[in-house]
Amino acid sequence: MLLLISLLSSINCAELELTVKGSSMEPLLVSSQVVTAVRSGCIEVSRDDFVVFKNSATAGFTIKRAVAIPGDSLSWEGSYLLINGSPALTPSGKNYSFTNRSKLFFKSYLDEPITWFLVLGRPGSLDSARIGPIPPSEIVAIIKSE
Repeated sequence: MLLLISLLSSINCAELELTVKGSSMEPLLVSSQVVTAVRSGCIEVSRDDFVVFKNSATAGFTIKRAVAIPGDSLSWEGSYLLINGSPALTPSGKNYSFTNRSKLFFKSYLDEPITWFLVLGRPGSLDSARIGPIPPSEIVAIIKSE
């Protein structure tokens, strides 16, 4: 989900209004929806918050839900990823099914708590299942979950 970000150049902790572009987070966020975010470093990211991050695959900014945060543990149950023993969910609340390729990628992270963010949208979108973990340094803003 791409964003129109004109206010991210602000250097303080004021709230930012961002416009969502794309459908990968529906029904949680919809295209053209205006959301309020806070710059990274001003507040902590909690599980299920939405994060805005630099996306090297698009050379722009993307918004996804942080389903796993630093300190969480990952495991597998079939094709489903478990985070601290609970299934990772799609925006519509279904178990997120990973491809064998994605499973192989995350296999190396199963032995100890993670130090990065796992961000997910609708299956097939540009999220951690396709582009990998998101380091904390690439998070630029946070939209608190309700």
